[in-house]
Amino acid sequence: QSASRVAQIIRDLSFYFAPVSQLNDLYEFRVRSLYTETPESKYRVYAKQLVKMQFFDSVEEAVEGIKNCDLENEATEAYQFFVQQLNATLTQLMQHSGVTCFSHHRNNQRMWGTYGDNHAGAVIEFSTSPERSRFAAHLMPVLYLEKRFELCPSEFLTDSLTLDQWLSGALCCIKHWHWRDEGEWRLLMLADSEQSTEARIVPFERSAITRVFLGPRIARESEDCIRELAAGHYPEIPVFKRNID
Repeated sequence: QSASRVAQIIRDLSFYFAPVSQLNDLYEFRVRSLYTETPESKYRVYAKQLVKMQFFDSVEEAVEGIKNCDLENEATEAYQFFVQQLNATLTQLMQHSGVTCFSHHRNNQRMWGTYGDNHAGAVIEFSTSPERSRFAAHLMPVLYLEKRFELCPSEFLTDSLTLDQWLSGALCCIKHWHWRDEGEWRLLMLADSEQSTEARIVPFERSAITRVFLGPRIARESEDCIRELAAGHYPEIPVFKRNID
């Protein structure tokens, strides 16, 4: 991050879950673009409903039952209604959710040049240990794909006929192969309604921070500020400065 942003994070010990519109990949969170419908798709939602009502023991058995019992119209109507509701929900998630991004790398030169204010910023290193941080268990790795991920819309419907939130979150962690050098991990705040700026700011524990690395081009004033803020915590946050060797 920039030096000023790093100083703010160290001072406040909080994350900001940025709106999706601020992300650098135009295709992010566009889960609907992953839909892959097959001739079986229109049966699967109704089939899950029939399994839930205990008419069948499995979705596969229910699909065959729908075909054999001439229930195609009912299945088509159920599928169309579900997809309509699913699309509306996914659109709301894209509009209102938030994300905080991390990198697996701390010495990637392109990352320092792009996100580290041309080497004048700093890096905050966080622990991934659940003992040191509550958010560690919620970190999700970004999946970088060269080809389109194929997904039947019915996969969003759980056995209890609710939206699969884990799948929704996982699909919000897909990026194109071109971004793979970022080695990104994420914290997600899934929301289907408007979030205030205050609601997007979430605190974390001091123990979550392990070290801070200053860029070799950081201004002296910024360096002094970060070191002073780091020293003000207990225990003190270790601060190191990168050198060009």
